[in-house]
Amino acid sequence: MAALSTSGVLNGQTIQASHVTQLIDAFTGVSYDLTISGTFNATGSTITGSISNATSASKANTLLVSALGGNTEYFVPYLQTTSSYVSARFDASTFTYNPATSTLTVTASRAVSSSFALTTPPPIQVAGTIYPSGSVSVPNSNLKMIAGASKTGNAPNTVAINITELVGKTLGQTAFVTSTVSGSAGVNNSIVVNSLTGGALTFESFAPSTDFYYTIIYI
Repeated sequence: MAALSTSGVLNGQTIQASHVTQLIDAFTGVSYDLTISGTFNATGSTITGSISNATSASKANTLLVSALGGNTEYFVPYLQTTSSYVSARFDASTFTYNPATSTLTVTASRAVSSSFALTTPPPIQVAGTIYPSGSVSVPNSNLKMIAGASKTGNAPNTVAINITELVGKTLGQTAFVTSTVSGSAGVNNSIVVNSLTGGALTFESFAPSTDFYYTIIYI
């Protein structure tokens, strides 16, 4: 490409047409090498064309995309780490960006850590076969487990633990509870499950103020 020339532009000399037309040509599409030193402000609404090579830019990490078509999501490309920064590929199932809402959506089936997620997978379930006995019918379904610890009161020697997941469950059919006294157990140190009403699971101990552990398997 040609370079703008100052040849013949001197004090006392006549300004030639070519001195002016080269400037006009440079800004109207004729190829010229231009070097801009300082700040370049583009006040128009649209800058068209392409840049084949860029050495550096202080705001190269800032990208403003007009929300064409309103609330539209765009694929986030993977770029080559060469000077050309050619788009190598994009993963439509993983990264999308919505310029209208400034939202980057990341979809992952497994994540090491996350501070916030719109959706989460269901809790891990223990798939096991249930063998009912007697005339009581027990569903054959996936099982879920809750474990914890508590302490009974003193006269009465009971404690009720409210567990939301047990609302609507029935002991021995859709909820199975075991409990173990913390420490050494004896005749005067035992814990039993009294009832399940709504989501309130009541334990009773033989001795007052008994620490215990419990495990709940429910459907």
